[in-house]
Amino acid sequence: MDNQLQGKFNTGMLSHTTLVGIDYRNTRFRDTAFGVATSAPEINVFAPLYSYDWSVGAMTDNTGVKQSQVGLYAQDQIRLGRLSFQLAGRQDFVTTQVDSGVSNTSVLKDVSAFTGRAAVMYNFDNGIAPYFSYSESFLPVLATGPGGELLNPETGVQYEVGVKYQPLGWNALITLAAFDLTRDNVVTYPPPTYLADQIGQVKSRGVELEGTMSLADGWNLRGAYAYVDAMLSQDPVNLGKAPPTVPLNRASLWSDYTLQNGPLAGLQFGGGIRYVGATWGDDANTFKVGSATVLDALLAYTRDSWRLSLNVTNLADTRYVAACYGLSVCYYAEGRKAIGKLTYRW
Repeated sequence: MDNQLQGKFNTGMLSHTTLVGIDYRNTRFRDTAFGVATSAPEINVFAPLYSYDWSVGAMTDNTGVKQSQVGLYAQDQIRLGRLSFQLAGRQDFVTTQVDSGVSNTSVLKDVSAFTGRAAVMYNFDNGIAPYFSYSESFLPVLATGPGGELLNPETGVQYEVGVKYQPLGWNALITLAAFDLTRDNVVTYPPPTYLADQIGQVKSRGVELEGTMSLADGWNLRGAYAYVDAMLSQDPVNLGKAPPTVPLNRASLWSDYTLQNGPLAGLQFGGGIRYVGATWGDDANTFKVGSATVLDALLAYTRDSWRLSLNVTNLADTRYVAACYGLSVCYYAEGRKAIGKLTYRW
């Protein structure tokens, strides 16, 4: 649940757009696992006979997690001529309970945190707008540690500097940003158990370039590129290594067109391509997971207040490994997925 109230007012030369709100989230799940005993005979390679016996052993995990989170937040966007400011704050209250059916124990933990955000931007007459922002983050962790203990919330601090450009006479916006992000208590799944654990700190520095533009009536084009250099900055074993699942390069390109006239006016179709670069497969950086490129598509029809759309991701149903946390813990990416949606606006 997320409810918010927005208001606009002036104080002297300053114009304000103020927002206050409260959100609530409740999450619960249970993990259950059993050991498996197996036996297999030796195999004659000239006359192989593949057979084995298996049986379910004792329960090794029966953990239930319940978590409730309440957040109170406020934000004020302030304008003074061509100068804009943003100030925001959020207070979180989180209660997490972990019940272990194996050890017959229950642990309850309450945490709270205040996070803030601030930004400033100046709009020049030629369409260029440089900006600087500072933001903090707080993310309660749902995973439990190797001993069933509660993990600490993940926190983060980010500095970002960039420039936005809106060319005069063009319906376009281009943004170039450089950022420095520090995350603490990052969750990972190290061998040999591959159970959730916290490695300490990850630093990420990078550059992002994004652009959107209308080339003609109904024809839109969007592109994005990100370069992220991430490393483990507080790890006793793999200090300076890159964390798994984080690609160094990522890019995407999308275009769509909507018919403007005729009996099929309102019909929209589009397509795009996404590229995700190679990632390391473990914290020690001993092997890499290959890069991948997938296609997406859109078909939609809008008439009056109704819109019918069909979005298809991974159109070619490309099969590839999305991420690994070790040689024996890898995950395939999502295959072809189609989502149909009927929307009415008033």
